[in-house]
Amino acid sequence: MNSLCLELLNRVEKLQYINTNRKKNGFYYEEKGFFSMDIHFNFTGNEIMTEARKKLKVPDGNGFTTNFIIYCLLESKKINSSINLNKKVVKRAFKAMSKCYDNNSCDGKYGFWIQKHDNENNIFVQSPVNYQLLVNESAHFTDESLTKLFGIKKRNEFNSTFSYSSKKCLSIPSDNDSTSINYALGSSIFDLRNEFPDSYQYWQSKNNDLQNYFQIISKYSYRPFSSNTDENSIDPRTYYFVRGFIKEWLESGRKKEDLILPMVYAMNQTEQLNVFPHIQIPSLSNHIDISILANVLFAIISSIKCKPHMKITNDINNILISIVLLIEYVLKTKLLFKRADLTVFYYPSLYPVFWFISRSLNTLKDFKLNSNSFPKSLKTVLQNLNNICKSYITKFLLKKVKRSANECYWEDFLGNGDSLDGKPVNYSEDRFFSTSCAINILIDTWSTPMHKGSNQIKWKENLPSEIKKLVDSSYSYLIENILKNKDMDNNIFFSSHTKGKATTITNYPSNITIDVTTGAHHSESNADELLSKKILVALVRGVIDENEYNKMLDESKIQWNDVYMSLFTGEI
Repeated sequence: MNSLCLELLNRVEKLQYINTNRKKNGFYYEEKGFFSMDIHFNFTGNEIMTEARKKLKVPDGNGFTTNFIIYCLLESKKINSSINLNKKVVKRAFKAMSKCYDNNSCDGKYGFWIQKHDNENNIFVQSPVNYQLLVNESAHFTDESLTKLFGIKKRNEFNSTFSYSSKKCLSIPSDNDSTSINYALGSSIFDLRNEFPDSYQYWQSKNNDLQNYFQIISKYSYRPFSSNTDENSIDPRTYYFVRGFIKEWLESGRKKEDLILPMVYAMNQTEQLNVFPHIQIPSLSNHIDISILANVLFAIISSIKCKPHMKITNDINNILISIVLLIEYVLKTKLLFKRADLTVFYYPSLYPVFWFISRSLNTLKDFKLNSNSFPKSLKTVLQNLNNICKSYITKFLLKKVKRSANECYWEDFLGNGDSLDGKPVNYSEDRFFSTSCAINILIDTWSTPMHKGSNQIKWKENLPSEIKKLVDSSYSYLIENILKNKDMDNNIFFSSHTKGKATTITNYPSNITIDVTTGAHHSESNADELLSKKILVALVRGVIDENEYNKMLDESKIQWNDVYMSLFTGEI
């Protein structure tokens, strides 16, 4: 086992860029400290599509992926002190991630990519160099053979759509996800500050005000009953799935003002007016993603754990409760499965989403055992998360596990939508990743700290025997196979937020549009104008009467369905 850990550690560390440079032909750019990852189109179909999915890729270094890799390495070190994690690798990563700091606001926000200064407009913009090169090259996607190869009949329309959509993605503002995982990572390096003093001091020098993080999360949150348009307006696609939760919130007797849900982007409509078109939210409208809420939840819990005597504001308490109740709602109603294309915009696989949730539960259990002043609000969160992970997520994993002989494992959709010689074939390209997530989720859910002050864990006394057998069997499967089949060690960690016609914003009812060039409000949306001008943002402001909303749905252009996107096609 130790030799396997060493081999995996070496492989991961080798993925880090040691220097900042351009690769062959001067095309690909590498930023020192980031870990390599690739942007793919998830082509599915015949043998040609299989090769296209694997071979057509653009390398991309970003703070987001690097954060999660370093987090996993630090957590591994915390559990197994014999792991010899290279201090230079950790420090390089922290320095690289700090370059994703938002230099426009300088208030503690972070973005997905490094920022570069736009001298012409005197503004900092996110700069994914390699992806920008791909977008620029898309203007030349006119070759007939390429059109024939991928079945793109209206190539000019494709070029225009791809270029426009991609340029909007390149103009994104800082976000609550990147900001939150940065502060959550601070908790991990805090726990290992004696082993990695330089990295801890560096992180601390850049992020020394946790209260400021709480203010960011509070400011960029959805408050449907607020009178402020910056707070009460949301993407129509989000409102479609969250409106039932709002109704349930009121019926439970909770206060209207206590419903507070962090949105994806750390920018409101007023701020967007000042920086458009140089920086803009995709589709121009802020939205909610369950996976990002889970990361916000984890960051808040981790921050409080590091500084248990820090003041927890009413807003933060309400955000904690709002998040766990919404997570429970989308699981209870099965919306997370039926409309994963809406509820988890940026995360096409549910396995990492459930891991994001379970790690908060694991952290809370450790916090409670080792704290003399466990906050009252966190007791409710702990209770809810415990129920969520045991009742809903565990059942999902039990249903999805695949068994063969003495083996068991999990896999999702990547590589399982192809054909070979005209017959369906499953390549199971995300099997190792999905299985690893599932094992971690089950351990987080059904384990407890060994004793106070220990990083070791043990199974709970009420552990179902089936769970232990599953973990043992799938763990053995990984150990036996993870170095043997390179084709199964892929994953889709995140994606574009648009996944076909079912996620087109103008197919969803809205009750206000805003011209982002003037700030002028309109009482109702106009889909055609929105599409043609590309400067109008469609929103739902406040809460729409359900009868009225259903009439609006009847008048919309989309065929409403409850299809769970178990096979993500990567459709544009």
